Amino acid sequence: MTRSHKSRFIFFTVLALLFFSSAANPGASRSAKDPGLEDFDGAMVFSGKEGSLLVLEIPKEVYSGLRQRDLGDIRIFDASEKAVPFIIRELPKEAFTPPPEDVPFFIWEGGREKLFPANTDIEINTSGGVVRIKSQNSLPGRAPVYLVDLSFLKYLPSALKITTDNQEKNFNSPVSIHYSADLSNWISASKKQILASYGANIQDTLELGGDKNTRYLLIGFEGEAPPPISMTVSYRPQERDIVHHEQIIQGKISSDGKKLNYN
Repeated sequence: MTRSHKSRFIFFTVLALLFFSSAANPGASRSAKDPGLEDFDGAMVFSGKEGSLLVLEIPKEVYSGLRQRDLGDIRIFDASEKAVPFIIRELPKEAFTPPPEDVPFFIWEGGREKLFPANTDIEINTSGGVVRIKSQNSLPGRAPVYLVDLSFLKYLPSALKITTDNQEKNFNSPVSIHYSADLSNWISASKKQILASYGANIQDTLELGGDKNTRYLLIGFEGEAPPPISMTVSYRPQERDIVHHEQIIQGKISSDGKKLNYN
């Protein structure tokens, strides 16, 4: 790493990873309380105008190399290899719940010899979204299975609401759920759930599991369930970074040190 002492810019080096003790580095002239550049395992270089207050976003790679929970193994040095004061501030976060989203679904009517669709049976676009099911292999009287596309969602859904065309008729249908990340390997949910309608009593929402890699669902109905009209996912509360704006105002301390005047 090269540093120019004649440059118009000050170069700040964020040094990550625990610095070595004097026992591990007997040639170092500084104590463990006053480490130098040679005492660190890695560095990143940032630049800013001389005399300005720099606000730097520390990359995740720096945190992945830390060994002290209090972040005590980070130092910032200027171009003259002198440690400069700094403060690490965590970006504030806020809780929010993403709004419900409708998801596309496709009828999959597999036969006994082909219970689950494979990636060769389904046409997808470049982002993994389902375009169509290429072929069907069904048996008469077999209840349909629905392939649900979650590939475009930003967050992992927690529930799936299914609106059916029950025409005010009562029904009770056990439902099985399978999860997949690649349309090849399917993982079964641990328990079956119920879709039902008895007059004013309607059970139309399924709890979803899976993990962050889940992109597709198979929803299998048992019995005479009415066909779905729409499927809508909902979410648990999430966390996101708050958009943070700061304005730096130049000031000057009076000669007696008691006043601060702003431009």
